Amino acid sequence: MSGIGAHLSRRSFLVAGGIGMAAIGLNPSAAQAATVALPAPSGTAGDELRATCFSSDWGTRYDVPFPATVELTSSPEVGNVVVEYRWDPRLFAVDVAGFVMRNAQFEAATVIDSAEGYLAVAAPVGTTAVYVQPRRIDLYPNENVRDPIDTSVVLRGSGGSTALDAASSQFGAAPWGVELLAEWAASAGYSYASFVDVVSVGPNPVPVGVIVTARVYQAVESLVADADSDQVEASGVAQPTRSVDYSFSVVEEIAAGDVARFALTPTDGEISTSRTTLAQLGQVFVTVPDAVRADARATGKYSIAPVTPSGTELTDFSVPRKA
Repeated sequence: MSGIGAHLSRRSFLVAGGIGMAAIGLNPSAAQAATVALPAPSGTAGDELRATCFSSDWGTRYDVPFPATVELTSSPEVGNVVVEYRWDPRLFAVDVAGFVMRNAQFEAATVIDSAEGYLAVAAPVGTTAVYVQPRRIDLYPNENVRDPIDTSVVLRGSGGSTALDAASSQFGAAPWGVELLAEWAASAGYSYASFVDVVSVGPNPVPVGVIVTARVYQAVESLVADADSDQVEASGVAQPTRSVDYSFSVVEEIAAGDVARFALTPTDGEISTSRTTLAQLGQVFVTVPDAVRADARATGKYSIAPVTPSGTELTDFSVPRKA
């Protein structure tokens, strides 16, 4: 009956061939039930990857999710489903591939269509989950994206379509950022940062309370910590396992474009830049208070060590600010 009803109007279905409802033994409610359309597919978004960006004037922060997993909760009568993804290609890159969980087994997904910022994946009957592989795009230093686009996930079936919730969130923002630069030295075969520059990349000042720590292997001779600018001051020495941490606190805001410097100098006053066989690498890192963490820009320079971009040790320390 449902197949006939798909091609005939309700009136012609009821009187076709001179046959009324009574003649085929249906009451009105039964006839209506026979022509009910298939239900639309249903599901929920989960396992979100999130990208953060700012408005073009830096005054608004956007938290944009991308559901990497879609759980399908439709009944089998819904039939085959197509899962359509649309996203902002400035924020995410997505593999033109995917996986489905079907009849309790993983299968490679069939990609129906793809374009920049668009992917359509088939979810055959029996599919309970669809998985795709998004990646955040590194926006720095251009995180102030004009009019970021919300991610959209739509389930399409014979009975209609269902849009899942993937809306972005917006917040007032005062973004700031730090890039660490260092000059490296060696002592007894161990590297350490002899000078550290804390570069404020703006657009707002580095806030008070941020802490910069230089971690040195404990075999390095005793060092004297000294701040060369008013914005930072030595705030303590700690000794975690097999290392010594020299911490410097930001005590005055560091304006955008300004640089605060501190130094670690051997007690004998001599700094060696000659490289020996390094058993342990020094490190410098930033600790950000929770209250200002959300507005911290992702500069990729909140933690540095004397290594090349590929992760191998520097061949020498003669050139300053190599990391």
